[in-house]
Amino acid sequence: MVNHDKSRICKTAGVEFLGFAFEGYGGQIRVSPKNLKKFKDRVREITRRNRGVSMSHRFTELRRYFQGWVGYFSLVPIKTYVVGLDHWVRRRIRSCYWKQWRRVRTRIQNLLKLGIRKDEAVTHGVSSKGRP
Repeated sequence: MVNHDKSRICKTAGVEFLGFAFEGYGGQIRVSPKNLKKFKDRVREITRRNRGVSMSHRFTELRRYFQGWVGYFSLVPIKTYVVGLDHWVRRRIRSCYWKQWRRVRTRIQNLLKLGIRKDEAVTHGVSSKGRP
């Protein structure tokens, strides 16, 4: 018995199935926009700056979520797409650290520990940009 509401014959462009979207000639596999939005919403939830959890706990949560997500969507052959998401996630993590290092002195000390030159650490640490 065929369910006619769920079945159809059409071109591959624009079809979504199990979180994957098929695009272009030949039906190239991509992540569906709906699942990309779910991914970003979940990462936003984990990396909220006022969440009140340690960074190690945050990284554990992110690692578990990434392993599952990347494992599921490993069929998608677009490395540059994942690199873009990686940049976005790293920026959110940096903002969590910046929020955690509230005081100027703390920011400067931690930037120096990371190996940044003293003059750069001071200029970035005293900057009002990105201050909560």
